[in-house]
Amino acid sequence: MIRKFVLGLGTCAIAFLAVGCDNKTASVAPSGPTPGDMEKMRSQSMAQGANAMGDIKKTVEDTLPKIEEKIKGLTGEKAKEANDSLASLKKMFDEFKAAPKEKLAELTVALTAKLAALKTMVGL
Repeated sequence: MIRKFVLGLGTCAIAFLAVGCDNKTASVAPSGPTPGDMEKMRSQSMAQGANAMGDIKKTVEDTLPKIEEKIKGLTGEKAKEANDSLASLKKMFDEFKAAPKEKLAELTVALTAKLAALKTMVGL
């Protein structure tokens, strides 16, 4: 008796699953991105990267005058150290602006770290 009941439940479950599977839905869903989709994603990624590089460039350009003003207020060894660090940052920033796209990510990390250290040094 229990065997017949369990067999009946199993048959019903299989029938419901079979009815739920529809060939129309399987053919509509794509199996993966098309080459056109990949190209769109690649161009969007490159545009976002260019925007990020532009943001970093703008941030450094906006921050440099503020840092120079703060350095003018420093004296002694701290002023010399800050001037050396500022010169190093400007050189790195020039390299960043002239760098090929392949090296931008690497230079971005170093540039932002140097900028943060200099801002901390001058109290900005």
